[in-house]
Amino acid sequence: MFEPVARWFAGVSDWHPLALYEIVLERNGPKWQVTYLMHGEQHACIGFESEADARRDVEYLMSRGPAGEQWREAYPDR
Repeated sequence: MFEPVARWFAGVSDWHPLALYEIVLERNGPKWQVTYLMHGEQHACIGFESEADARRDVEYLMSRGPAGEQWREAYPDR
């Protein structure tokens, strides 16, 4: 089972309590996973062999969108 390590969000909805955009970094033993959510729904999920590769993907996703929104960490990194 994957355990959340860090979580970032951007945007605020005016009609539900969830962040508009969210990225979750998770770990399961030696494996890593990055999940991208929009309005609470999973839109992308990819697995990685190393934490470094997973964090590079997080940085890539943050650089691609959403336009004009500031990413904030919601779940402190270890």
